[in-house]
Amino acid sequence: MARTLDVEMVEEERQATKTPQSAAMSAASPSPMAQQPSTPAPLTMDVSQIAHCVERLKKLTEADVMLDFKPASNSLTRSGGVVNAPSGQMSDEEMDVDSDDFRSHGYLRYVATGVSKWKDQQHNLSDPPVMVRNMPWRILLMPRVQNSADGTMQRTLGFFLQCNGENESSTWSISASAELTVVNQIHPEKSNPRRINHVFYNKENDWGYSNFLSWKELVDPTKGWVKDDTIIAECKVNAEAPHGVDWDSKRLTGFVGLKNQGATCYMNSLLQSLYFLNKLRKAVYQMPTEGEDSSKNVPLALQRVFYELQTSQKSVGTKKLTRSFGWDNLDSFMQHDVQELTRVLLDNIETKMKGSHVQGVIPELFEGKMLSYIKCKNVDYISSRGESFYDIQLSVKGKKSVYESFKEYVAIETMDGDNKYDAGGHGLQDAEKGVIFTHFPPVLHLHLMRFSFDYNTEQNIKINDRYEFPQRLNLDPFLKEPEATPAVYVLHAVLVHTGDNHGGHYVVYINHAGNNRWCKFDDEVVSRCLPKEAVQSNYGGTDEDNTVRNCTNAYMLVYLRESLLEDVLCPVDDEDIPLELKDRLEEERNQEAFRRREREEAANYVNVSVVREEALFSHSQCDLISPIPANELGSRFTEFKIRKEAKYEDVMKILSESFGYPENQMRIWPICGRDNQTSRPAELEWDNSKVLIEVTEQDPNWKVFLELKPIVMSELNKPLPPFNKNDQICLFFKYFDPAEQKVAYVGHMYVHHKKMKVRDLFPDLCKMAGIPPTNDILIFEEVRHFTLEKAKDINLKISEAFEDLMTGDILVFQKSPASVLEEPTSPGATGEEEEVLWTAKEFFRNMGSNMDITFTDKNSPPTPTGVISPTSITLTCNQKWNIHKVCQVLGKYLQVDPEHIQLHKIVRRDNFTEQTSPIMSGYEGTLKDLFFGHPPQVRNRNLYHPHQTARKLLYEVLEMKVHEFEARKKFILSLYDYENREEREVSLFPLKSGKVADLLVEAAAHLKPGEDPARLRLIDIHTNKCHSIYDPEVPLEQLHLPPGRSLRLDYFPLDQMKTAEDEMLVGVAHYSKEIYNLFGNPFYLLVKANETFANIKERISKYLDLSEKDLEKIKFTLVNTTSPNAVQPFDGGDSIKLARQKEPSVGNRLPRHANSSTYIGLDHSTKSVKPALASRTRFQHHEKSIQILN
Repeated sequence: MARTLDVEMVEEERQATKTPQSAAMSAASPSPMAQQPSTPAPLTMDVSQIAHCVERLKKLTEADVMLDFKPASNSLTRSGGVVNAPSGQMSDEEMDVDSDDFRSHGYLRYVATGVSKWKDQQHNLSDPPVMVRNMPWRILLMPRVQNSADGTMQRTLGFFLQCNGENESSTWSISASAELTVVNQIHPEKSNPRRINHVFYNKENDWGYSNFLSWKELVDPTKGWVKDDTIIAECKVNAEAPHGVDWDSKRLTGFVGLKNQGATCYMNSLLQSLYFLNKLRKAVYQMPTEGEDSSKNVPLALQRVFYELQTSQKSVGTKKLTRSFGWDNLDSFMQHDVQELTRVLLDNIETKMKGSHVQGVIPELFEGKMLSYIKCKNVDYISSRGESFYDIQLSVKGKKSVYESFKEYVAIETMDGDNKYDAGGHGLQDAEKGVIFTHFPPVLHLHLMRFSFDYNTEQNIKINDRYEFPQRLNLDPFLKEPEATPAVYVLHAVLVHTGDNHGGHYVVYINHAGNNRWCKFDDEVVSRCLPKEAVQSNYGGTDEDNTVRNCTNAYMLVYLRESLLEDVLCPVDDEDIPLELKDRLEEERNQEAFRRREREEAANYVNVSVVREEALFSHSQCDLISPIPANELGSRFTEFKIRKEAKYEDVMKILSESFGYPENQMRIWPICGRDNQTSRPAELEWDNSKVLIEVTEQDPNWKVFLELKPIVMSELNKPLPPFNKNDQICLFFKYFDPAEQKVAYVGHMYVHHKKMKVRDLFPDLCKMAGIPPTNDILIFEEVRHFTLEKAKDINLKISEAFEDLMTGDILVFQKSPASVLEEPTSPGATGEEEEVLWTAKEFFRNMGSNMDITFTDKNSPPTPTGVISPTSITLTCNQKWNIHKVCQVLGKYLQVDPEHIQLHKIVRRDNFTEQTSPIMSGYEGTLKDLFFGHPPQVRNRNLYHPHQTARKLLYEVLEMKVHEFEARKKFILSLYDYENREEREVSLFPLKSGKVADLLVEAAAHLKPGEDPARLRLIDIHTNKCHSIYDPEVPLEQLHLPPGRSLRLDYFPLDQMKTAEDEMLVGVAHYSKEIYNLFGNPFYLLVKANETFANIKERISKYLDLSEKDLEKIKFTLVNTTSPNAVQPFDGGDSIKLARQKEPSVGNRLPRHANSSTYIGLDHSTKSVKPALASRTRFQHHEKSIQILN
């Protein structure tokens, strides 16, 4: 009888039927890249071959697979041999020589005398220091007094390791582990070392134990710790390369590192491992990139990185490479999976190599082959299918080593009982199912599955268990039959992850020449290291004292086939780089060096920003010019770079030639900051003994107002009038027009302030402002920002009417309010309701309440914090305005009805995201309340946030008035059409008090003509699988979904509108390798009781329009996430058993449907089938997938 697989209802008890063998097979499924070239290979297996493989695997031991390292052949180490060995490569003896200050390990021994005379807290340091990683290390011993467990004071021996103790720099740090030992001089075997791990830096430059030994035990002569008043302390230290110091990676190792853009350590590790596959590097150099856009072409960008790594003396940047991927700054600050990047990058390079003479290099290096088979036990029948792989994913959980993972990978699953195999004409048969490898590639990528999905917490966890891998790996036992050369591999690279499932740091250890000489690549820092550091130290598990769980462990292994080392590690010389490519990259390097020299040379110049009077006339704020961002200086200032050593006549000559004025018709007024935070022109004091940088008081940025003589035809050759600083001051004037409610700069004037009366200025001021002559004028001094002081009396002398008037001061004048009111165009005469500020003093005081607010469309693409969206607008608003006034001003600018504008404020932000909250129409506060002050009482809902300080608001133009919108709940849903497999987005606004039925009624308006609204259903989508169908009577207020859940509108096919007693809707979902890697559009399928899976598979294939080639790339499974054996593979003879329904659906309104914990799974790569199936929907809640867009 055919095997039955249960599918359950939401409320029913769940059962597990999957076998342990099938779980193992699922965990060891090939990677997406492995499945890419998945046309069946022309491979067959007979029964005798299967039996032979099975017997061989049964006899297999760990010693057959995990081999010890042996030196490479002479051909790999001869002078000028096949490996691209750096000039700085060291032999074993050189690596361990004591005089090498840069070595990674060291031994310290301190014979300390006069122990009985030591005083408490006395520092006793070993001398001289031992140099490790070019840092001085010492042993520090001291007597300590501290509280014991019984509350008494106890004297102890403190034992510490000190690093760089005499260096006061705050930038250095170094990570190290050490063994601290006090030698027992009578019983050496009792010497018990204690371990430490620490990051040393200036504030924690020593680390160890304050209670290493009790002093009583230490000085007891029978214990053996002290002999002849002497103790011996030893320390073995192993340190990583330091950071924040001058570390010359090229000189010390022959290699350079890669700069980290923010979170690109995973990419740097991968790039270094690919760079040292010399055959690949050679092929990348040969890829045709002539004439390609350097900012978008991935092969060219990769060529650049490889070339820089090969020829540069300093660490190499990768910004041009990530830019060619189509990534933005956000991608550079998001850490991705190095395994995923490996597949995506190699796939991109392989595609770009097609049609060139290096086509096929990627599969030649990385492609292996395997055979999946099912062999009947009692009849002579076998089914097999060949597959290709580019990497192998090995299960880590519960495994001790690579050997055990490979054994599980090829483990045989027995198919018997209810799980018999349908062998066609032979009927149901007991069978054995498994995979066997037929070819291993020259470069073998082993991805260790250290991240797993925890079904209890519904999140990823990292497995930090100890997992061993050898330096030589024999894979011959896992081959169907021996290949031409032994499948023995040498460990080439170990990619290591430190951290947990939320993030961490990647480094890579590389055996670059295949001769057990290892280097560690940690972003910019490259250092030599011992094989133990690269291999055994990255097994994971607990520390040697079994106290601390080690979160640093290997994540990806790269092995090279020993027999092909000479080919994979072939030499890469300058001659292997095409001349055109080398010339292009060298030209780029020269241009960057030139720009760098320009930046360095800029230190010898002063940036002189010159503003002329014509640029001041448009100014309507305080001072004469507003603070202007550096990138906008050119709009008002003319920029000059003038050498610091320039004299006055040199500067004047430059300005004269630039502006076309004789030197005697120009005068420089430096713009200086004052104590009251204003900036005003001042007198220039520059004698011939001073140079420019002295005049600017060492400021490299100098702003000046350049006075030019007005062009008067009768006075073309006359110089500027002289300025006598003892008798004159230069004043600047602004005119305030109460009718227009505007203030504007109108000119400047030399004034004899000690002789002239204020009223004497009026004729010239009226002329400047272009108003009829009058004495009915009010005049004020702009003493500071937003503050004006009125002249005491216009009949007084200027120096008496204003206090401490000086050159650069600003006077603001206006016609009196009474005279303005008499004009027919005055604000009072027009009947406008706008508040009128009748005096300049009131106007400036109100101006102090103004603030520039940036309004950004809420629906525009997000930008990093500090980056203004190109769609944003900035408007000047007053802090006294309420929200209605703000919307009126914004609506006038946008030319939309202000009652349709809803504003949102930012309540939380990080580097790239902003959490916003709508400002309700009932909010009665002002902008000042919103941004700075305490909230007032509001009618409806108080959304004020006291920490909101950013002067930015988001807006949204609604289709209805805001107060109407607030009574509704907004839903942005996808409407999924089963018949056409189309998904489109719709926006719905049902009343908050409504039900799901109301939502469906509103959604009906978005259907195509002729479509039946009764076929609409609201579906709960749980991480890309169908969770449940909502009853139409469910209130909308109950639709509050946790993270990972979302809603979708489904236009059901007719046959799914109702279900019979022997029918049920079962969800179908796409996933890749692991059932938590869901993607694409899930959907429901109507399944009948006892329906065979062959029939189900055929219907799914027809519905998705899958070809035979597509079907070969998909593994069909039944998934039950509540079962220990969550994934059950399907075969043609399997049938579906529907669990009995306890109660009918509520009011028979809904068809029977299965819970999301049970569904039909389609296991395939996101790239292996039709793009429409592999596309990630907006319901994807996992980490953003890696994409190379070019």
